[in-house]
Amino acid sequence: RAAATAKGREAARQDRRATFCTPEITAPRSLILQRSFCRLYWRLLSKNLMSIKAKRHLQSQYPELSSLLDQVKTIPKLKRRDVPLPEAVVRVVVGQMLSSQAASTIYERVKKKTTEQQLSGSWLLDHDSLRQCGLSGSKARTISEFAAHIGPESSALDHWYSLPADTLITEIKGFRGMGDWTASIIALFYVGHEDVFPAGDGSLQKAIQVIQGKKKGKRVQPFNYQMASPYRSYLALYLWKLLDAGVLVNQK
Repeated sequence: RAAATAKGREAARQDRRATFCTPEITAPRSLILQRSFCRLYWRLLSKNLMSIKAKRHLQSQYPELSSLLDQVKTIPKLKRRDVPLPEAVVRVVVGQMLSSQAASTIYERVKKKTTEQQLSGSWLLDHDSLRQCGLSGSKARTISEFAAHIGPESSALDHWYSLPADTLITEIKGFRGMGDWTASIIALFYVGHEDVFPAGDGSLQKAIQVIQGKKKGKRVQPFNYQMASPYRSYLALYLWKLLDAGVLVNQK
C-alpha cells in the first residue's frame, strides 16, 4: 500500500509538472517570438511611414508635382549600401560626365582588372591599369592619388558614416578631382543621407527645366530644391524616377 501511495504521489507530481511547468518553459519562447515579430513589424512599418512622410512633404511643397508623384511607386527609406566606401568612390569617379551605360561598361573592366591582379579593391589599381580600362588620365590620377592617401584598408573611410552631410561633402571635395556632384552622389547613394541634392547633375537640371517649362507664360518663381529639406535626397530620386518613367517629360 505504501509503495502504491508513493507511486500515486509521483504520478500526481508528473501530472502537475506537465500541467504547470511546460507552459512556464514554452510561454517565454512564444513571447520572445512574438516580441521579435513585433519589433520587425514596427521596424518595417516605421521605414514605410518615413518613405510616405517624405513623399507627402514633397507633394505639399511642390503642388505642381503632386499628381506626378502619385504615378510612381514610393521610394523606400534610404540606407547605406553594403559596399566599401573606397570602392564606392571609384565607381562614382568612373561615372563622372558619362552616361550610365558607358560608366557601367568601364567599371566592369575595372572590376575584371582588379580580379586579374588579385587586389582587394579597385582603388588599388595603378595608373596604367586604370587607363587600360578606359579611364581618362585625369580620372586615373584622381583614383591613384586617392588610394595613396587612404591606403589599402577597405574600412579606411568608415568614419564617413557618422559625419553630417555637409561635413562629409566637404571632406570628399578635399580629394583631387572630386567636386559637388561626386560628393553628393556618394553621400546620397552610399552613405544614405536623406537631405542631399546633386544640383549639378545633368538629368536633374533637365527635370527642373521641364517643370518650369510647364508654366510657360506664367510669372513664377524658379524651382527651388531647397524647399524639399529635410528630404532633398528624395526629391532628387523622384525627379530621376519621373524622367526614367517618361512621366515628367511627357507632361505639357
